[in-house]
This record gives sequence, structure tokens and C-alpha cells, in this order.
Amino acid sequence: VCGFHKLDIIGKQADPRDAKILAVAPHSTFFDALAVIVMGAPSVVAKAETSSIPFWGSLIKYTQPVLVHRNDPNSRQNTIQQIVERSSPSEDWQQVLIFPEGTCTNRSYLITFRPGAFLPGVPVQPVILRYNNLLDTVTWTWEGISVWKIIVYSLSQFTINASIEFMEPIIPNPEEVKDAKLFAGNVRSVMSKKMGIPTTDCNYFDYLRIEKSRRRGKCLQKLQRKLEHSLLQTTTYIDHLEEDRVCDEEQKE
Repeated sequence: VCGFHKLDIIGKQADPRDAKILAVAPHSTFFDALAVIVMGAPSVVAKAETSSIPFWGSLIKYTQPVLVHRNDPNSRQNTIQQIVERSSPSEDWQQVLIFPEGTCTNRSYLITFRPGAFLPGVPVQPVILRYNNLLDTVTWTWEGISVWKIIVYSLSQFTINASIEFMEPIIPNPEEVKDAKLFAGNVRSVMSKKMGIPTTDCNYFDYLRIEKSRRRGKCLQKLQRKLEHSLLQTTTYIDHLEEDRVCDEEQKE
């Protein structure tokens, strides 16, 4: 698929009885959906829009996903409730796969993990995705190139090197069970050390604020140009009136 001739598998996927939740990072491209196939189609927690992506959307729907509707104010609470229910040892659900960063990044840092995967307070297996290529054609971020360009560029490569590493499940201590953010931060620290990359306190909502500020800045620039244009027209009109008045006075003299 798009140059993925082989996926290197490191470690072993935990049994659902040992880890109901798979925390996968870094999340950087829609090609991460290949991990869903390798892991036996666990339930994916994903934004609702991904279900409409050609091919990948059908794959996600197949996993009985937990879809997040970001425009729905009740969606967050409903999502958390479903994650808690499906991760319960008494429920006969497949494992739940979550990208705890909540958005795609360029893999340079691990951004803040959102607490959804860690709220149930159950063992979590960290899973690391790597794309070890000289030329990066797979990264799909909020300000990057389009989906179709990524597919075309990836098809132009002879092969794409990718690997999935399963780490040992992490069992939360009593403090982490009570504090999902603490649990999330500790799991992120373990994964960042294993990957050899730093962490950052940026999160998905910071990117939303940046994008909102950019759009607002563009709108203000357009308004400024319109105002400057209107002011220039007004100034030009006044200058013409002044010239006409001067001409009239000269004719009278």
C-alpha cells in the first residue's frame, strides 16, 4: 500500500486482559491507520471526519470506533463514557486504540497527551510508530500538504520504512488512577525517552488558537486594505475639490 512493502514489528502486543487500551504515538499521518490492521482492528477513537476519508474511513468504521464530534458540546463526555465502558474488564470488547496527542504532528516532539485514554485508570500499553525515511512524504499536519499530494509523493518512492514498537504495559499506581493527567504525563515521558525526542506542553487546542489568530489576522489585514483604499479615494476626492475651488477663484480674478 503506497510503498509500504513491510512493517517492522518490535515487541509484542499485549493480551486484552493485560492492557485494554493501546496508546499510540506519535500520530503524524493517516497512514497510521495501518497500525489498526496490524493490531487486529481494535476500536479506534477518532474524530468523526476521518470516517469519510476514502479507504481509511471504511477501515476505521470496521473497528466499531468511538467517533468524536468536536462541534458537539456533549461529545467529549460521551466519548469518555464509551472509553470507560469498553476498557472495563467485565466488558467483552476488543482493545481500544487511542492516539493520545489528539492531532497529527511532525514527530519532532511529543505534545501533551489528552487524558481520555487514562481516565479509566486501567493498564495501558504504549505503542510507538516510526517512519524512518530519508525523504518524508507521509507527514500530514494541520498546515501541511494535502492528502492527495501525500499519496502521490508516497507512491513515487520505491519503499517506505515504517515500524511499530510495542512497549511493556504500564500499570497505573494509586496516584495515577486518581489523576489521569499525571498518568498521561508519565506515559508520555516513558515514550519520549524510548524514542529519544523531547516533549512539549503544546496541545491540540493551542493549534486551534494559533489557526484562529491567523484567520483573524488575515481578516484584519483585508479590512485594513479596504479602509486604506476608501481613505485614499476620499483623500483623492477632497484633493480634486480643492483643485476645482482654486481654478474657480483664479477664473474670477
